[in-house]
Amino acid sequence: MARLRNTERAFLQKPEFYKEYCKFMDEYLELGHMREVGEYPNNIEHNSYFLPHHGVEKLSSTTTKLRVVFDGSSKYRNHRSLNGELAAGPALQCDLVQIILRWRKHNIALCSDIEKMFRQIVVIPIHQKYQQILWRKSAVDPVKIYKLLTVTYGTTPAPLLSVRTLKQLATDEAKTYPDASEVLLRDIYVDDVITGADDVVEGLYLQDQLRKLLDLSFGNGRQTLPNY
Repeated sequence: MARLRNTERAFLQKPEFYKEYCKFMDEYLELGHMREVGEYPNNIEHNSYFLPHHGVEKLSSTTTKLRVVFDGSSKYRNHRSLNGELAAGPALQCDLVQIILRWRKHNIALCSDIEKMFRQIVVIPIHQKYQQILWRKSAVDPVKIYKLLTVTYGTTPAPLLSVRTLKQLATDEAKTYPDASEVLLRDIYVDDVITGADDVVEGLYLQDQLRKLLDLSFGNGRQTLPNY
């Protein structure tokens, strides 16, 4: 609550900052990446956790001028933070040097990224209560509780969950999309696709296959697995 009030004081001094902050939160809600639980403090769930949040501006960006960051490392008095209770898990990333060396051998180079990758992977419902925030658009409105429903940037296992989900998708759909599945397993670094083809025809085919394969997951909110 203290962090929210600090942010609201910043809103009074920076109207554009306030506008972009509200825009970010509205999109989060409209895309189904969070949902309203009820008013604070009446609707606090037992054994739950609240993430403070703040805005990081990037005025040079042509798309998102501000990103709201959720602070999983924040501690309340002498208690442990959420990140202090979570494991980062094993390193699943492919070696970036090897990815780039393979990429440079192709006649046709393909580069892209997965839009909002973390936010398109659904966290299982029993864990969503550990990703709650407080928010209101105006200081005269009641403070509301919201649950973040997807993998949240700023939490320790977020990179593991995203990469692990991609690898599971590639394994599950290997028979239907063998070429695209191979790319997911060896030519992706975090959310960046760095791959290629021998000619334009093959490149267009691979692009189409990757889009269809990823739409199976991120187009419908694929749920992360509790085990890895």
